[in-house]
Amino acid sequence: MEISKATFKDVAPYASLAAKSRVSISDTKNTEWFTVNDFTAILGFAGLMKVATGYRIKGVFVHEKYRGLGIGNNLTQHLFDICNERCANIEVYAYNDKFYIQNGFETFGELPNGAKKLRKNW
Repeated sequence: MEISKATFKDVAPYASLAAKSRVSISDTKNTEWFTVNDFTAILGFAGLMKVATGYRIKGVFVHEKYRGLGIGNNLTQHLFDICNERCANIEVYAYNDKFYIQNGFETFGELPNGAKKLRKNW
């Protein structure tokens, strides 16, 4: 499974589909986007946004037809690897925090919408 660097324009057409899964994406100049595709469509994507404390994972999304194949896990692991290489702290806002806790993240708060705020220091 190959992960490619992308732009917001590449993932923007999937914004409404992602929103149905409670994944919001936005165009910020300080976000790097990564995709997995089959050369006809994007199967999944994830963003890594630069913030004052390091990086924040943004918009991890896998198209419903391709869930359960490890695409989301591979994308997220790719972001972990980037932060590890850069010796940067990483944070994420997630409704389902189990995956992140299993990967060494700690909860440090909750957003008004119920998403957990998690972080990992490298």
